[in-house]
Amino acid sequence: MTLLHADGFDSQMALSSGIYREHASYTASIPTFVTGRLGTGYAFQTQSDNTGSTNIRTDIPATTTIIAGWAWYPTTVYASRTENQASFIIGNTGTVLKVCFDPTTQAVTVRTGAESSTGTALATASEGVTLNTWDYWEIKVVASTGTSGSIILRKNGVEVANVTGINTQADSYNEVGFHLGGTSTYSAYSGAHRADDWYVCDAQGTVNNDFLGDVSVLAIQPSGNGSNSGLTGSDGDSTDNYALVDEAPPSTADYVGSATPGDKDTYAYSDIPTDGSIKGVMVRSYAAKSDTGTVSGRNVALHSGTTVNGTDAALSTDYKSFSTVLEDVPGGSGWTPAQVNAAEFGWEVRA
Repeated sequence: MTLLHADGFDSQMALSSGIYREHASYTASIPTFVTGRLGTGYAFQTQSDNTGSTNIRTDIPATTTIIAGWAWYPTTVYASRTENQASFIIGNTGTVLKVCFDPTTQAVTVRTGAESSTGTALATASEGVTLNTWDYWEIKVVASTGTSGSIILRKNGVEVANVTGINTQADSYNEVGFHLGGTSTYSAYSGAHRADDWYVCDAQGTVNNDFLGDVSVLAIQPSGNGSNSGLTGSDGDSTDNYALVDEAPPSTADYVGSATPGDKDTYAYSDIPTDGSIKGVMVRSYAAKSDTGTVSGRNVALHSGTTVNGTDAALSTDYKSFSTVLEDVPGGSGWTPAQVNAAEFGWEVRA
């Protein structure tokens, strides 16, 4: 497994859903979504009282090499903020690596140190950001507290920085996300800075272990009944359950569930375009338990009679998102658009 995470923000799941978590005392509990480059995008935000920096992160398995890409729409908002302006963050405990830009000069640097400090510049890109324009940025970082670290930075597929033999001040990284600095002198968040279509990989395995290039991350929703209808809907039956779980963002006003381990639903999903190539599929379910005691569930993928199950996930009484990345179609290798369109995805109740 090398593809660790991907999001185009079209599903608009909240921080409280478990996909992302806050890393500061931001008073709101959900991110702000705005028009992205292809659908919905994430809007960088400051604290609602403007007293400090905020960011969202997703946890990943600790790894020494991170490859990540994101579409970036930078502006001159908060022009007095330089090193902390709308950064892409690769982090671990106490130290982060951040790709950030100066809104006055548009210069891009990769820095390491505390998230809200100037830190130490490790690399400077030969080309800066393009204001008020979507560009696709990618970074590959090898962590090292000695002299074996390295950074490669690309803009729209063109290498703009390559530094080797450096100390990145970390031996591994376990979280990735976005950051926007702020202080009490700044105006309220405006939603000007935006991000979209981001991915995270490590360097293991035989696929998705290097730059993926400019990618689109598409969210598709249940659109029809599948081969399994074992869960009971909030409407009291098991008929057309897909219509109870097809909202984006998720709604808890209607739902499906069961108290019986082994019960599951799989659904047909809306189609994706048939051109292009598929790097991977991420099955994402929004689930909670309705009573005390240990309850778990798992994501399910089905194609041509072959089922692949995700890892069992312990549920709480708060709704959270649970994701399973599949780089291979069930029973085969890789994915084609036709296979994605023919597959079913769903959820199984466990013990």
